[in-house]
Amino acid sequence: MKKVMLFVIVSGVLVCSAMAQNTTPLKIYSGGIGAGAMVGLEPEDDASSGQFLKLSFVNMWQFREQVALYADVNWFAPGRNFGAEGGFSFMFSTSYFRPFFGFGVGGHSFESEDGDFSTDFGPSATAHIGFMLEITETVQIRARVPYYVVLNEARNQGAGFDVGIMFKSPLSGVKRIHP
Repeated sequence: MKKVMLFVIVSGVLVCSAMAQNTTPLKIYSGGIGAGAMVGLEPEDDASSGQFLKLSFVNMWQFREQVALYADVNWFAPGRNFGAEGGFSFMFSTSYFRPFFGFGVGGHSFESEDGDFSTDFGPSATAHIGFMLEITETVQIRARVPYYVVLNEARNQGAGFDVGIMFKSPLSGVKRIHP
């Protein structure tokens, strides 16, 4: 009986110490495509000119359980409206359903009537809220509501909704232990 109790205590200590180890995923990247819509928030726009279809390449690197780095390349149709942004998303949970908020910076161009790239393009800032949903071990869905501010000549602003499907390595569930 004493040997069994000693074994249980030693096993418990080893399990607890393994759980207390600092770990990171073996694979951290996931990427895919996204689609959504955005509406311009400038008051001088008429109802139809500020509405855009949004297509995106979405990328995410998750270095920690609750912090992810993202980089998106966007095209807003119709016209020559495009941009790229990168930033951070902060997750509220580590489960299969993970609500998050975040921010990013980048550059966007929204076509104006004169069509001059130097006045259409500007640095941008983004704030967003949303959620990640793990469908399978290798497939994630990201849904978010972003708000854009572009510091171009027109001072474009917009809010929207987008959904992306991302694929990741099955090894992302494998954790690396750091001493």
